[in-house]
Amino acid sequence: RETMLLSSFLGESSTTILAGAAAVITVVAAGTLLSSSRSKKKKQLKRSWSFTSEGMRLGVFPPKVDAPPTMINVILNLDDAPTVDDLCDQIVQPLLQAEERFRMIPTPGGLRESSAFEPKDLIRQVIVVKDESSMRYELDQIALKQTALPDGMSRELPWWELVLVTNSKNKKAAVLLRFHHCLGDGLSLIQVFDDEGIIKTKEGSANKSKVTDALLKKKRKKPSLSSIFEAIGHVATLPTTPHDAFESSKLRASGSHFSLSQKWEVIYFPTVPLSYIKALKTASKTSVNDVLMCAISQAIYEASGGGGQCRALLPVSLPRSTSHERMRNQFVMMSADIHANKTDIMDRLEAIRTTTSFLKSSPRAFIQLWMQNNIGSKLPTFLAQKTADDIFDRHSLVLTNVPGPEQVCLFAGKQVTEVQLLFPNVVPQVDLLSYAGSVYGNIIYDPQQVTMSLVTEKFVSSYAQAIVTMGQRLNVTDDVPKELQQFIKKY
Repeated sequence: RETMLLSSFLGESSTTILAGAAAVITVVAAGTLLSSSRSKKKKQLKRSWSFTSEGMRLGVFPPKVDAPPTMINVILNLDDAPTVDDLCDQIVQPLLQAEERFRMIPTPGGLRESSAFEPKDLIRQVIVVKDESSMRYELDQIALKQTALPDGMSRELPWWELVLVTNSKNKKAAVLLRFHHCLGDGLSLIQVFDDEGIIKTKEGSANKSKVTDALLKKKRKKPSLSSIFEAIGHVATLPTTPHDAFESSKLRASGSHFSLSQKWEVIYFPTVPLSYIKALKTASKTSVNDVLMCAISQAIYEASGGGGQCRALLPVSLPRSTSHERMRNQFVMMSADIHANKTDIMDRLEAIRTTTSFLKSSPRAFIQLWMQNNIGSKLPTFLAQKTADDIFDRHSLVLTNVPGPEQVCLFAGKQVTEVQLLFPNVVPQVDLLSYAGSVYGNIIYDPQQVTMSLVTEKFVSSYAQAIVTMGQRLNVTDDVPKELQQFIKKY
């Protein structure tokens, strides 16, 4: 599948060049392959899957790293508590019927049939008896401290669940959606939720995401041969590039190489009106991603004093065909300099625009996916894990921005009032997500890795101030969000 995708994008002659380069690399690992044993395992499976999905199941990093399981956590704050029956009938049952990955058990190499279970077994209930802050604390505890699903890899249930958290003092409620990343990437989940009408508008119709439509229909120009060779060289050498200047960025301890305490913390950003970010985008002739990335970069600069290289890994989902199964992992982690060493915020924004524009026009993502699934899959497990380890160890953070529904939506018949994405990782991770005209965000980090009190309210206040400062420099000052002004004054 990846070969067909790449061939359609690069052209036949370019794909031949890539295949030749890949063959040279593959020969190095060929002597370590145990192809016969792998083929026997596949015959025992109900369904096999990609190297990326298997890596998510087994563990992306070497066991010594003690990395958290790759769990996608999405918090939906609701205006009222749905019943377990409503969650079962409107969410769980449709998902079980929609995709076999939701009803089967991940196992080495793919999926197997599950033993009998009830749909309600995939719903957990937690009752909070204190105030609203206790409710947020409980959600954080589940997402960040209980990083594995109940029973972990021995779980005899599908690898996903809904956690219903209710407050006994009021009608406030939240649902925590937890999906193991081996089941599929974020775009796959959005696509299935759209297709099956899981998320509905206030009028009761199925919400349709513009993101999935854009990616399914996206067409790109054929790249030049020079850009193909550049992309091959970049991807092949990524595990050996110089480490970021952690002593300057302070986002990670220099030379710590993932010395994790397993005590992830989260700091939430102030909510920002999406309309204001779009106004900044228009005035600067950049993108929403560029503006938000600039705000994060500025916060790092102000908290650490700047200086030195600071790169982020950006999860990038690739176009996919509707003729194949919807749940799959078709994404890569692209390396990008976020220019935290720039002293002027507008210089920073322009540098980020240049970087992201290059990445959008480059074939790096397509080639990285092809090499990931066709070369990485031929490596012994320990070597594939070490490669991922080396890449992450050289970067300062993971930064993701997910466009969500543009209008207020319903989940199990209840109105969604706020959305947060949480993903504990081996490096600090910033998760930004837009919903109903607002941008929500947070940074998750392991305190043992941060070498200064960087990730505090001052850090997110700098993020807020960066957005206001961009507005001032771009003369977009008429509608400066009051939320940001109040947050800045407070901290």
